[in-house]
Amino acid sequence: EQEEMGPDLYLEREAFYQPAQKVQHNRIRLITPQGVFEENHRQQIFEIDALKALIRRLGLFGAVNLFDDFTLKPADRTSGRVHFVLRKI
Repeated sequence: EQEEMGPDLYLEREAFYQPAQKVQHNRIRLITPQGVFEENHRQQIFEIDALKALIRRLGLFGAVNLFDDFTLKPADRTSGRVHFVLRKI
């Protein structure tokens, strides 16, 4: 997808997911008169319960709160992104 950000300035974003590897790929390209700038991200996706179990096993953190995306709403299995907020013991 390409989005015009201003005169002679474009942003391209591409994302895809590899379910077998549980990996999310994101490519961002900024096209400017000065050149093309590209950034690539590779994110490993984990199950919420697996991360919670790991956090408990580490024993370094107390309260664990999970929030949906970039909100303060509680996260659940339908959340597209989950933010973990931890308190160090």
